[in-house]
Amino acid sequence: MTIFRYVFLSICAVAELLLFLFGLTGFSVGESAPLGMVLAITVGAAVMLLITLVSFYKVSKGSKFPVLQGFLLKLSVLIMALGISWFALDIPEAGWIGVIVSIPLAALSLLLPRLSEGNNVKKNVIRPAEIPAFDKDKAEWAFDDAAAEYLRLQGEGIRLDTQEGKKAFADRIASMSESEVGTIYDYAGTPAAYFLGWLIRRELVSDEYLAIHGTGESQALASGSVTPIEIFRNMDYVLAREDIKLGARSFVDQYYRYEKGIMPFSHSTHRYFFDYYRVFCSGSDVPRYYCVDFDRNGFEELMGILDRRYRDYNDCILDEEEMVPDERKLKCRYFDTEAELWHEPGTPADYVQMCADSFENMGDHLCRDMSECLVEYCTEELSDAELRPENVIRKFEPSKLVVLRPETSIMRQDAASVPAYVILGGSEWEEEHGISFTVIGEYATGCAYYADAQSPWEEDMQWNYMIRRDRENGRLCAVSVIPERFGGSSAADNQVTVPVAAARRKNEADIMVEALFTLGQVQKYDCKFTYHEGKPNYLFMVARNGQETVFADSIRLL
Repeated sequence: MTIFRYVFLSICAVAELLLFLFGLTGFSVGESAPLGMVLAITVGAAVMLLITLVSFYKVSKGSKFPVLQGFLLKLSVLIMALGISWFALDIPEAGWIGVIVSIPLAALSLLLPRLSEGNNVKKNVIRPAEIPAFDKDKAEWAFDDAAAEYLRLQGEGIRLDTQEGKKAFADRIASMSESEVGTIYDYAGTPAAYFLGWLIRRELVSDEYLAIHGTGESQALASGSVTPIEIFRNMDYVLAREDIKLGARSFVDQYYRYEKGIMPFSHSTHRYFFDYYRVFCSGSDVPRYYCVDFDRNGFEELMGILDRRYRDYNDCILDEEEMVPDERKLKCRYFDTEAELWHEPGTPADYVQMCADSFENMGDHLCRDMSECLVEYCTEELSDAELRPENVIRKFEPSKLVVLRPETSIMRQDAASVPAYVILGGSEWEEEHGISFTVIGEYATGCAYYADAQSPWEEDMQWNYMIRRDRENGRLCAVSVIPERFGGSSAADNQVTVPVAAARRKNEADIMVEALFTLGQVQKYDCKFTYHEGKPNYLFMVARNGQETVFADSIRLL
């Protein structure tokens, strides 16, 4: 199809060039050819030739409608030129017809891309909502929820969905002792207190905060002589934006907020309340969110998670400017070009060498993985021979291999023993943006535009690696499609066999939904599997509150 477009445009270019030259000869004819007619033909031919050249460029970039759009626009220009010529020949009736016909044709050609947008998936880009800035968090705002949870755990469940229940609840609060009210304030402020404790320990509080509270709190927290809840109590249970260091505020804006924005929550939606719930509330005998007594071990675990969230936020996209070039250039039998070797400062030399060896000795498994990713960028129909991995992979030209410092995560403890790197390069199938591959071991765990290259230490990349590895190594286990705590049964028809890592990933999703249930944000949870050749290949999970989708996620199992 593309070849046909190039041939058609070439024919048009030749015809328009001849017409332009014909127009130029009209200037030498003298008075036998009206000047208006000569100008109309010459200028019209030049404009049509320019449109053809623009169409050539758009076709080379993969634009879908440049030939049809350009043809309609050139037809409009041609009719307009003829109309002006007829005016010059003193035939005004024909001239007006030409002008009137050319205008709607020009409008149609300009509207064509917009009319095609509804059928073009690539145009349907969801723009992220503007993130509201964090202002403050007060225990007072959560007091009623914490009080209702406190009374429920005390066996005093009061329904708040009736006027009588609301009055009984208000009366019960009014009758509480000062000590009991203080306990509930402590519980209402517990989530914020743990977050404040992390800010203090990691020196992410502002100079204004330190001027008021001093510099000894971090050591006191580390030694255990004071708890984050006690510190928050002394702040009148208020965490304000001014208490946070300037460089950390954008992270707090994104991570600490509760709102889900325009997209449903998913495993990649990192929010503080999910991480807090997973550490302190998941698995409780009775559902709870606020009424959690201080747990030092839990605080240390949560701090480790917050450290990773903060690091991932600051290093969410591979920054080439921070990498160090190596003198070596790497050659792989699957590619026609060599790749420069780069690495992150502080990366062990033996790890860099291991990754370089992995690339140069790339096996058929990784070649097939990368080819399956790469073919998604192709817009043409390919024959079976062209789809062979060794043929597809040559459509990619690596320019850099980037090795990042290995990190040990809560998911993987063998990080330094497995090569993990990013391959950056270009392809004739994606000339504008370039392509990047994230590689862990013998798996291409991610493929994206060059500028959106993903670190192999991102959670999504780690999960993809572990699920693929467990699947191919036969490490499988049975999981409940709908867990019993969400109304599922223990019967065989509610069980499915998946890779062990996928079962862990699903459990994390279940905990996120459990948190939303506990906070009253969802009412129903559905999980469904799709199958390929008799094996589950995708798991889809959806949690809704009425008709609103609050949580939606999927896990690739093959």
